[in-house]
Amino acid sequence: MRKPKLDRRVTLLRKSGAKDPLGRAADDFASIGVRWGAFTQIRDGERIRAGQVEALSAARIVLRWGGVTSGLTAKDRLRLDGREWQISGVKEIGPRRRWIEVTAALISEGK
Repeated sequence: MRKPKLDRRVTLLRKSGAKDPLGRAADDFASIGVRWGAFTQIRDGERIRAGQVEALSAARIVLRWGGVTSGLTAKDRLRLDGREWQISGVKEIGPRRRWIEVTAALISEGK
């Protein structure tokens, strides 16, 4: 595998475990690290769901394998260029734990 062009800052997010004032689990995510990554759009389309048009966007983000990145799961998220992505898959690529390829779906646009 050729070395990917790591030209995007990627913030790795994990559910914070915080609780709201009523003691319910909050839907907050906290940063667990920032890494350089390579971004590739893999799907951009629409589907009709319950009478509404829903935009779909998926991407692959390649990161260096390491302590934080090796522990990423589908419960985690990424923030890239002000947009949040829900991780749908993580796999090692390349020899000897060199790279992590994350497949993710767009969940929110940046401000």
